[in-house]
Amino acid sequence: EVPKTPDHAPSRTFYLFGIQLNQVARMLLQKTTKAMLNVCLRRAHETQQHRRLLEKQQRMEAIIASMENLEEEQKTEIEEMVTPAEKAQLSKIKKMTHKLEQCESQLCDTMFVMEMYIKYTHMK
Repeated sequence: EVPKTPDHAPSRTFYLFGIQLNQVARMLLQKTTKAMLNVCLRRAHETQQHRRLLEKQQRMEAIIASMENLEEEQKTEIEEMVTPAEKAQLSKIKKMTHKLEQCESQLCDTMFVMEMYIKYTHMK
């Protein structure tokens, strides 16, 4: 506190404070690491929960890829193995896993920045 007058009235007092940037960087690194763990666990949980459906789609894609000279009828028959409800669910799962992967990437970038900041300020 730096008072203008001796009565220390809040309206006439300046409050000075300091921030320990190294402590803030360490705290952010710790929270980012925890967030990364949570995102990885969530993505693993989602893929495990919908494993059967994802495997079904992979088998269908493998069949189509292995038989290059399929006619359009045969391709549509194979693609109809996945119902419209399953297709909608697959689309939802793919969007969710894509978002989680983007989140992992951004968290990784943040962790890198924090680690570099801590490393280079510690070297001084």
